[in-house]
Amino acid sequence: MKPIILFLFLVLSSAFARAQQSADSLLKIVLTPIQSIKVNAAQHEVNLEFDSTLDYTHGVISSQEDHLEVMSSQMYEVRVGASTDLTNQHESIDLNLINLTPSLGSIGEPRENINLSEVQLSLSDTHMIRSEQGDVKRSYNIDYKMEADNQLMNKTQGEYNTIITYTILSL
Repeated sequence: MKPIILFLFLVLSSAFARAQQSADSLLKIVLTPIQSIKVNAAQHEVNLEFDSTLDYTHGVISSQEDHLEVMSSQMYEVRVGASTDLTNQHESIDLNLINLTPSLGSIGEPRENINLSEVQLSLSDTHMIRSEQGDVKRSYNIDYKMEADNQLMNKTQGEYNTIITYTILSL
């Protein structure tokens, strides 16, 4: 009789035994602030060439399409500054003759909460772009314009240069 009771117990208990049908897992999303800025690899050198009477009387512009590419997980500001005046061995040209004008590039959807400001190049960082929200990827065009000025007359011919640095900051 014990074997029959044991058999019935095993049959009945197996009918009520179930495999685990679900399991839980905790999913965490960890967001860390990230930002990057880079100059278009094909545009690391920008030339403003004065090679005609018209250039010396009206100035010159070099338009750089998609010149800057920005990524930011939060609101940001882009500033620009130069390391020195424009120099050619022993002579220099004042930076204040150069203006930079940003505009929206081809990467990123247009939106209203981006403020773009034309700036006069200087030795100190100057606010140029302000975005009220982050961007996965956005590009900006930059127009480099050098005004005509008497200061350019009687300068030694050749190249005058400086290093321009673009900086992205969180807001």
